[in-house]
Amino acid sequence: MEKLTYGEYIKRRRVELGLSQTDLAKVLSCSYQAISKYENDLVNIDLSFINKLAKALKVDVESFLLKKYEKNNDFTENYTFDSERLAKSIIFLREKKMISQKDLAKEIGISATRLSKIEQCNSNLKIEEFLKIAEFFNVNITSFYYTIDEKELFNKNDNKENEEEK
Repeated sequence: MEKLTYGEYIKRRRVELGLSQTDLAKVLSCSYQAISKYENDLVNIDLSFINKLAKALKVDVESFLLKKYEKNNDFTENYTFDSERLAKSIIFLREKKMISQKDLAKEIGISATRLSKIEQCNSNLKIEEFLKIAEFFNVNITSFYYTIDEKELFNKNDNKENEEEK
């Protein structure tokens, strides 16, 4: 399986859709230079910008985060990203699993100080960190990203089992 960077993924998807950097920039209300920086992996993509990017690239957030080319839901139309709610969800999940900041930080490969700043909304969560946290807690990426429902966070395996039974 080919390992794309997010920049390569954005460029490939943009080209598939027949969009120039300027076209995509207009949709996203940014400059074509910003698109160029994203496509060349010169800047980190802010987690809060992914909803808008996914929508412009006609994929859902989970597909964007996993660098897939499909649209499985319309959540980009109906939900928004909220970093404070996400931070609360991380705390909720950590406390529910009874794991310390230090231990969670070690599991996802960051410092406890960084995780503390993320939980306090004093630092932006990187895509890779977000995905590692979702994987560690085994939560649905879409539900976690939009922090739709705390109960939903724990239903990832239950939903898969129910689908397989049908």
